[in-house]
Amino acid sequence: MDRPETLTLPEASRPRSQARPSDIQKHTFFTGTTRVFLFAAFLFFQLSACSWFEDSFETAQFVGKWKSSRAETPIRLYNNGEWEIQAPDGSIQQYGVWQLVDKKILWSNLHNGRISHEAKTVLAVSPREFKLRERNGSTTTFVKID
Repeated sequence: MDRPETLTLPEASRPRSQARPSDIQKHTFFTGTTRVFLFAAFLFFQLSACSWFEDSFETAQFVGKWKSSRAETPIRLYNNGEWEIQAPDGSIQQYGVWQLVDKKILWSNLHNGRISHEAKTVLAVSPREFKLRERNGSTTTFVKID
């Protein structure tokens, strides 16, 4: 039986190691256009990361004496997680604890022998003001007094 000295494989069945460099360049995933797109996406996410960090809040930003747009009497938020509403005569009208969790303030208080909890989403924070979303969808603004 005569066997040919060289065996020629069809183009599709050639192993990758025998593929021509021009074939590899045509099928490379990261072409020039793709590289430009990936670089632009990387740049976009790097620049927008600055605004993502602005959305993270710290407990210290909320500590202080605040005037609420919903009440006449100021509320005081303490660094230890307690809060109180003090009447002009110095008596405590309401008190409880507060905690910042996942961009929400969790308010807890004791009223008529029952403990209640209410979470309100923080919408905005600045050194002199913060805004919360109420359950009914309205916004309460707190302005710093001291």
